[in-house]
Amino acid sequence: MTGLNLAGKNILVTGAGRGLGRAIAVALAEHGSKVFALSRTPSILESLVKEQPSIERIVADVSCWEETRCKLEDLRTMAGIYTTDPATMVTKEKIYKVLDTNFLGVINCSQVVASKMIQDEKPGSIVNVSSITRLLYLA
Repeated sequence: MTGLNLAGKNILVTGAGRGLGRAIAVALAEHGSKVFALSRTPSILESLVKEQPSIERIVADVSCWEETRCKLEDLRTMAGIYTTDPATMVTKEKIYKVLDTNFLGVINCSQVVASKMIQDEKPGSIVNVSSITRLLYLA
């Protein structure tokens, strides 16, 4: 994050409990950002806050549209799930769960955050990063 000054910025990190999301949340907090870490697993968020006490946790499943909107509505203005099943074995239900979380969940969170930015007349950016490690190929 050299050269990018994010100190004092409010940043929402979804999928912040593990992997790339967790690493991003910690790095942003270490660089002075106010990080709101969202994950569906309370115990994982608790361990994140123990590691970086300045992080505020938000327990929500981004694939649950209304629950996520309710949790994000009260936040101040601010700027994944994947399957390891072989493509020939992955179920329709699992594909929909991945899409609900990684695609529709991103749209849902972005809509809430963008609406607040517009309402508060605060400029900013919404950056989406995906950490899905496997693509589904249909042969």
